[in-house]
Amino acid sequence: QVEINKHSTVVGNVADVGNGGKIFKDGKRVKPITVRPLHGINVADNIIEVNIKDKLHDPNNEDFRPLTDSITVGPYPYNPTSKTYWIPGRQLDKASSPVPPHKSTTV
Repeated sequence: QVEINKHSTVVGNVADVGNGGKIFKDGKRVKPITVRPLHGINVADNIIEVNIKDKLHDPNNEDFRPLTDSITVGPYPYNPTSKTYWIPGRQLDKASSPVPPHKSTTV
């Protein structure tokens, strides 16, 4: 078995599945019953929680702002009056991937 993130710094992340989430059943990824330990040379301040999406504004449409101040890690701190949010990934002069996703029906 290959150790994931063996030489990585894994700090301040929020996720529903830790350590790659590569647990499969019938060819499809399933959520683990228990969270696997994260690996790396520096692992700290991560939140790995199966129901983390319930604590974020609209993660299905790339809006990862926390709903309450209970989440203290991630791309930005809790701010109930904030109307702007960080768009993950590379940013160019022209949009390469719209946020929310094109033809989204849940906005």
